Amino acid sequence: MTKRRVLEAGVVAALLALFAWRELAAMGADGPTADERAHLAYGERGLAAGAFDRESPMLNSKMPVSVLNALPVTAAARLGVPVDRQRRLWLGRLPTVALGLLLGWLVFLWARELFGTRGGVLGLFLCTFCPNVLAHSHLITTDLGTALGMFAATYAFWRYRQRPGAWRLAMAAAAFGAAQLTKVTALFLVPIFLLIVLIELVRSRLAGAKSPAAGPPAVQPVRPAQPSGPRRVLGALLPAAALLAGAIAALNLGFAGERTLTPLSGFAPVSRTFQALAAVPLLRDVPVPVPLPYLTGLDMVTRDVRAGSLSYLHGRLSARGFWDYYLVASLIKLPAGTLALLALAAWLAATGRVRVAAAEAFLLVPPVFLLAYLSFAFDLQIGLRYFLPALPFLFVFAGRAAAWQPAASPRGAAVGLLAAWTGVSSLAS
Repeated sequence: MTKRRVLEAGVVAALLALFAWRELAAMGADGPTADERAHLAYGERGLAAGAFDRESPMLNSKMPVSVLNALPVTAAARLGVPVDRQRRLWLGRLPTVALGLLLGWLVFLWARELFGTRGGVLGLFLCTFCPNVLAHSHLITTDLGTALGMFAATYAFWRYRQRPGAWRLAMAAAAFGAAQLTKVTALFLVPIFLLIVLIELVRSRLAGAKSPAAGPPAVQPVRPAQPSGPRRVLGALLPAAALLAGAIAALNLGFAGERTLTPLSGFAPVSRTFQALAAVPLLRDVPVPVPLPYLTGLDMVTRDVRAGSLSYLHGRLSARGFWDYYLVASLIKLPAGTLALLALAAWLAATGRVRVAAAEAFLLVPPVFLLAYLSFAFDLQIGLRYFLPALPFLFVFAGRAAAWQPAASPRGAAVGLLAAWTGVSSLAS
């Protein structure tokens, strides 16, 4: 291993170790949040009995990812270790810290692939010093798991699109399926992926239209045979079929196959959307190939997101919320240094100084889609945690600032100062 690789590994390990230390310290200092014990109890019940039904409205958004939080608690109890309420909480939070470390590692890997080692380190630094990531990476909730799941699935899908192959498609399908076990928000990966593919298709068509003609008309280059229409359609449907299969397999595995193939007529929907679907004569009797607890949770969340709540923003109260709530909250809760680096990265991308054409849609569509949905179709405004899945994409996007100029140059030093600004504000908070 070269000295450069050793230095890179040392820096990454140091950032992740500091992140873990801060999370462990916060675990001991922070008391339980409103629903941590409910998440842990849901995970313990699922681990012990394979039961994930939702007998209470409080369990509307609970998901099998909480089984991970239940593992160390259950293991300690079986080993005869005394586990009081405080220790149960501490042990249950440990898996979330591990998920936070994995998220930081993936942010580093993707940013390094796009912008080199310095870009990877910058992306990892912004992630591990982000107050919002730090706040949720030691709690027994599904927010951090959702951010990790959606980011990992998109990263795996990008890798498949860059170099298609059976192994990479299987990894993308597995990551996509695992994301569905974190929160129903992960369903937004479907329109997000469709938008990305559409943008990529338009981009490739435009690039092909702008390319110069290859040779005079009399000497046309021999082109490889293009696949026939049916083969082309099959090639386009294969990734979609793999992702769908991965989601169905993961949901049945994660929910222990509880009452799979129950039709819509097999339960009483509470949301208008599901009530309308259940009223369709033929559709209502079609067996749904996912566990019933997942279906009922989706139904309950569909109802709750339009129920609204009392929201507060800049001295104003509203029962239906504010369209700019999440935009304003992001500008307030993200460190100023991070915002400046994002602005610099946007300028570098727009001007073509540092551009990665094959990845721009993958990095920008998820946060833009989530912001648009939360701003105009989501009435719950009780914190920035719903926007948390967008942040890892922004950290990778900001990593391009480190690839702009050499670190020893004045502009490179300015990037370092902005990152230091983020670090100081994070440590001081």
